Amino acid sequence: MTEHSAPLVDETLRGTLVANLRSAGEALVQPALTLAAALVIGLLLIVGIGENPIPAYHAFLFGSFDNALDFGNLLAKATPLISTAICVMIAFRGGAFNVGGEGQMYLGAFWGAVIGFTFVGLPGPLLIVAIMIAAGIAGGLWAAIAGALKAFWEVDEVVSTLLMNYIAMLITQYFVDNQFKDVTAGGPMTAYVARQAWLPQMLPPSAVTIGLLIAIAIGIASWFLMFRTVWGANVRAVGTNRRFAQAMGVNVRRTLIQTMFISGAVAGIGGAIEVMGVEHRFYQGFSPGFGFLGLTAALLGRLNPWGTLAMAFLYAALLNGAAIMQIQTPVPNPLVNILEGIIVVVMTATARPAIRGLLRRKRAAA
Repeated sequence: MTEHSAPLVDETLRGTLVANLRSAGEALVQPALTLAAALVIGLLLIVGIGENPIPAYHAFLFGSFDNALDFGNLLAKATPLISTAICVMIAFRGGAFNVGGEGQMYLGAFWGAVIGFTFVGLPGPLLIVAIMIAAGIAGGLWAAIAGALKAFWEVDEVVSTLLMNYIAMLITQYFVDNQFKDVTAGGPMTAYVARQAWLPQMLPPSAVTIGLLIAIAIGIASWFLMFRTVWGANVRAVGTNRRFAQAMGVNVRRTLIQTMFISGAVAGIGGAIEVMGVEHRFYQGFSPGFGFLGLTAALLGRLNPWGTLAMAFLYAALLNGAAIMQIQTPVPNPLVNILEGIIVVVMTATARPAIRGLLRRKRAAA
């Protein structure tokens, strides 16, 4: 390298860093403004019923950071959101709109639990891996069905994955009401998984476990897979322009099905993490809608792995803050739910550009 080329390289690197920081800042501006607008609406509602908004909002925004228990519960809520958000991000990058994360998580959680209470003689690490593999296969195969319908018969994946959520939940409900029901339990749930498969807690007595680290590792792995491998480049090519990808020699149908399988597998593993880390068994209704919240987090994260991770933590903070506000302040529970719903709806509205971009690419490919 010559004397003159070194300053040029330094200037190029500096310019790239500045451009990346500017892009990241611009990506955060819209969600921040949207959240502020939603909070103003909620503040007006709280004032309208005659309550003091200051302690309510302190609990809502900062209550998760007051002590280790509340902070741990925030991290526990973030764990499944990370999985479902990454699930959506992977499918979107391949040009598919996977809104079936909820059903894929249910099937993953259920079949993971079946492995967990069946093979009780396996050592802990091996059983944990077996549970996650079974959960990933269950969620992945369920998503791959929608991928195959899209690839071979152009069945809209939004419709198919949305409807398959309810089919998946009905399947698990049938099993926990019949063949796999724990008769000693008071509701539709399976037996406990083997004790050696319970994930260790990180901040006891909160619910967060090392499952959070597994979920973050999955997020990092998704970045590497999508942006540092040939397969990921093919996926992004299919998601950008299917005709161009096919002209470049990419097997579009196979890539689409593979993408949906991996997307569903991530959601399924998220369900298994909940089984091993929080409930230690599968019970019907364990998810309060993690699949749909993960969808919004992925869109707000601009379908970027790092942005998706950040938005998953933000959503978890909002959910946990709403629960703390309900406990610590006299704000009525219905109003807490309304505030939470306003934030979700308003923040989802900011995801419209990502949805429009996906639909535009789909029309171009057609």
